[in-house]
Amino acid sequence: IPSSWDNLRIMGATAREMLREAAAQEWFVPVSECIAREGTVVHTPSNRAFLYGDLINTANQVEAPKEVDLKNLSNYRIIGFAKERLD
Repeated sequence: IPSSWDNLRIMGATAREMLREAAAQEWFVPVSECIAREGTVVHTPSNRAFLYGDLINTANQVEAPKEVDLKNLSNYRIIGFAKERLD
């Protein structure tokens, strides 16, 4: 993973933006009002939410952005932290 780190970050950020755009299209709202968090896209003014899986068909029709903002490392909540195993 270390050699692919930057590419994985870009792919994740691209998917996030495509899911935000898909939710905005479904709700007919500006994408700026939509945030991705914990496996959902939330419309912040109304607190409506879609699970990522519910947006797959719409997101598949969204054009991938050419450039994306990467999450700041200080905002990571999983990578870099010890987590209890689920199995």
